[in-house]
Amino acid sequence: MQTEYVVDIPTDPGRIVLQKKCLCTYVLYTVSREYNPKTKQSNPKRVTIGKVCPDDPSKMFPNKKFKEFYPEVELNVEQEAGDEGDCAGYKASHDDSLVPAPYRSDSVCIGPYVVLDTVCNDNNLMHCLVDTFGEKSAALTMDLASYLIVTEGNQAQHYPAYAWEHALFTKDMHIYSDSTISRHQSSITQSDVREFLTKWNSSATKDDFINLSYDSSNKNSQAGDVEFVGFGKPKVDVGTGIINVAVAYDVTNQIPLFYELYPGAIPDVSQLSFAVTLAAEFGYKFIRFIIDRGYFSRENVEFIDANGYHFVMMVKGYNTLVAPLVSEHIGSFEKKISNQIIGDLFGMTIEHEFCGRIRYFHVFHSLSSCGVQSSQFLNSLEFNKTALEKNIGRRYSPSELQKQFFNMSFSEDGLLISFSPNDKAIEGRLSLLGYFSIVTSEPMTAAEAYFLYKSRDSSEKLFCSCKTFIGSHCFRVHSSKALYGKMFIEFVALILRNRIYSLLKDEIIKRGKSSRYLNVPAALRELNKIRITRSPGQLYRLHYQLTKEQKLILAPFGISHETIQRYAREISQTLANSEKKAGDGRSLDEEPIYEDVEPNFLEEMDLDDFDSIDYEV
Repeated sequence: MQTEYVVDIPTDPGRIVLQKKCLCTYVLYTVSREYNPKTKQSNPKRVTIGKVCPDDPSKMFPNKKFKEFYPEVELNVEQEAGDEGDCAGYKASHDDSLVPAPYRSDSVCIGPYVVLDTVCNDNNLMHCLVDTFGEKSAALTMDLASYLIVTEGNQAQHYPAYAWEHALFTKDMHIYSDSTISRHQSSITQSDVREFLTKWNSSATKDDFINLSYDSSNKNSQAGDVEFVGFGKPKVDVGTGIINVAVAYDVTNQIPLFYELYPGAIPDVSQLSFAVTLAAEFGYKFIRFIIDRGYFSRENVEFIDANGYHFVMMVKGYNTLVAPLVSEHIGSFEKKISNQIIGDLFGMTIEHEFCGRIRYFHVFHSLSSCGVQSSQFLNSLEFNKTALEKNIGRRYSPSELQKQFFNMSFSEDGLLISFSPNDKAIEGRLSLLGYFSIVTSEPMTAAEAYFLYKSRDSSEKLFCSCKTFIGSHCFRVHSSKALYGKMFIEFVALILRNRIYSLLKDEIIKRGKSSRYLNVPAALRELNKIRITRSPGQLYRLHYQLTKEQKLILAPFGISHETIQRYAREISQTLANSEKKAGDGRSLDEEPIYEDVEPNFLEEMDLDDFDSIDYEV
C-alpha cells in the first residue's frame, strides 16, 4: 500500500534498484545476496519500498517498508493549494536532529572471536581463568589477549577502539575503559599467576613422556619502578637494564606450560634449576629438557640428574668440553654416506663420561655451515685487526676475542706497542668451525638426537610470535605490579595464538601443500571480514556466506557455516541487550569490574603516558 507522502529516492550504491512494470516504476531495496554454487552467481533478495513519482523521477511514493530501511527520514504532509501535478502537494523533510550515536559499530567483526572461543573451550583455558580470577576478570583477560593477537600490538589505550567493532567475551560484550584495563593489569598478583599455572598444568597428563623446550630472552628497560630490572648480558646492549623472560614449552603436545620473569643480572645458565624445580612442583614425572647451549654447565646437568629427568643439550664444537672429542674424530665421518643425517649434515655418536655418568655426545658437521662460519670468523678477525692498528701507541683494553687470537705487547703504563696474529689459536678455531654437538642423557642415534633437538624450533617460533605478533617487543608499563599482569595476559595470548598456529600447520601437512591463507596473520585478516551488520530493525545479521578461503581457514577448528550462523544469532542478541543498557544511560564506567578499587592516578597513566620508556631494540 502506497502512502500519500513524497520523498527523495535514496542514493545508496548497490542497494537501490528501479524496476519498471507496466506503466509504473517501482523502487526496490537490496536486503542481502545469496550465492548459488550451481550458477556460480550471487542472487539478490530485494524488497519493494515504493513507487517513482510520475511527474518527478527523483522522488517516490514510499510504502510501509520504506520506514523500516530509512527510519531517519521524517514524513510530513504539507498541502500547497494551487500547485500543479500529483507530486506537488506533498513533501518529506529530514529532521535536523540526527539519531543518537550507537553504542557499537554498525558492522561488528565476529570471525576471530568464533575461532578464539572455540580454541579456548577446547583446551580448558577459560575454565582455568574463571576458577582463578572469577568470570568478570577472566572474560576481560580473554578480551585483552584477543586484542593482542588480532591487532598485533599491546597498547591498551587503543583497546576501546578495538572493542567498538569486535565481538567480546565480557558480559553483554561490555566495553571497558583503558583506566579499568590498567587497574585490571595491576590487580593480577604473583600468587594469582601461580594459582593459574598450577590449574593449567594440572590438566596435562603427568604419566606421559614430555619433551619440554625451555628458552629465555631479555628486554631492555628504562622503567625505574620495576624491581627486577638488572644489568646482565643483553642481546642488544643499549646501556639500560634488562628483564629476562623464560617460557617452558611442551614440544610433544605443542602447548606453552609455564613462564618466569627474573632479574636481568641472573644468567640463563643459573636459571634452569628454577625451571626444573617448578616442573617437579607441577607434578611432571617424565620430562626430557631440550635446551640450547646457553644452559650447558656441569651444575645444570647434575641438577637435572638429581630430579630424575633427562636432557638434550646443544653445544658448539669449539666448547672446551667437546673440542677434544671433535678433534679426535675429525675426518672419520664427515663424508661417509652411512653417517649422513640430512643434506650436507653428517653425524656420529660417541659415549663419554661426564658428571659421573655415561653421556652420549652426538657430533655433527655441516659443509655449508663450515664455509659460512669460516667467512664470518675471518671477517671478525680482520675487523679486530683494524681496531688494534688504530690504537697502537694508545691506552687500550682488548676484548676477549682479541686476547684469544692476537699476541699483544703493552708498555708499563698500558700503551699498546705491537700485536701479531696467534696463528695456532686461529688455525685451531678454523678446524672446529662447522662442527657442533648434541649431548643426551639417554642412548639414541645421531639422527634421533638431531631431529629431537630440531623440534625445539617450535619454541623459537613461540618467542618470535611473542615479540612480533602480539606486540611484546616492549611492555609499556612502569611498575612491577603492572608488569606481572601484562606478562600474564601475553602468556594467555601465546597459548591461544600457538594453538591457532599448530592447527593451521597440521592442516598444511594434511593437505600436502601450503596456502597463503594457512598462516596466522593472513588467517586473521581473512577472518576479520566475517562480520554482522546492523539491520533496520536494530538487530545484527550475517549478510554474506563464507568464502572459499574462510572455509579453508575454519576447517581445522571444526567450524562450519552453521556454526558461524549460530554465533551470529547469539552475538546479535547479546548486542541487543547491550544496546538496551546503553540506551538506559549507562556509560563505560558505570559497570566497574572492580567495585572496591579506588582509581590510582599513576596506574591509570600506566598505559597512556609511559609507553615509550620500555622498549627492545
